[in-house]
Amino acid sequence: MRKRRALIFSDEVIIAYLFKDFFSSHGYEVFTFAEPEICPVYRERGGACAMGHPCADVIVSAINFPRMNALALLREQSLKGCRLPGRNKALISGYADAKDQKELAALGCAVFHIPIDFSGLSSWLDQCEQRVPLSEPLSERRKDARRPCDREITCRLGGNGETAIGTAVNMSASGLCLKIKARLFVGQLIKYKTGTNEDWRIARVVWVSGNDDGISLAGLFCD
Repeated sequence: MRKRRALIFSDEVIIAYLFKDFFSSHGYEVFTFAEPEICPVYRERGGACAMGHPCADVIVSAINFPRMNALALLREQSLKGCRLPGRNKALISGYADAKDQKELAALGCAVFHIPIDFSGLSSWLDQCEQRVPLSEPLSERRKDARRPCDREITCRLGGNGETAIGTAVNMSASGLCLKIKARLFVGQLIKYKTGTNEDWRIARVVWVSGNDDGISLAGLFCD
């Protein structure tokens, strides 16, 4: 049986710590990020989610980020295939006007005002746990944040030793987002390197999206 997972998006250290402590005390593995850069809807500026499973059991987010605010992100997630129910997402806000409250209610998202009512948060969490059962798997999590780049990647896609050249859209020590003119599939193992003198690394494809000209955009994860 897997452990429950919570994602916290906040650039305020104290807020992130409070929520991490709360969810940890309820048996969750907790990952905090200064902005929602692990979400493809945010990272690719409106790109669709290609994950087959939710990335977490609950998501709690602050409201303001560099690329889009959290309300716009929640709206885009709802439209672009996010697997996590809106009712398992919450916004942290010192203030939300009537229009924002109405849209959040339509999306099914909770709002927790500062100072946080932790008894209300506990009641909300009890309800969330009924909507994503532990029998349902979660998508692969990233070990660390990825940074945008435009870097040439040499890949071996099969066992015949032939190589193909792609581009890393973003990278970290644990993987990359690869753009390449090839047909990829989830679960495929790929060898890649970023320089002539580097050793080959092995990565697993965890999601793929493609278009009509045969170019694939894929998330690669290094075990």
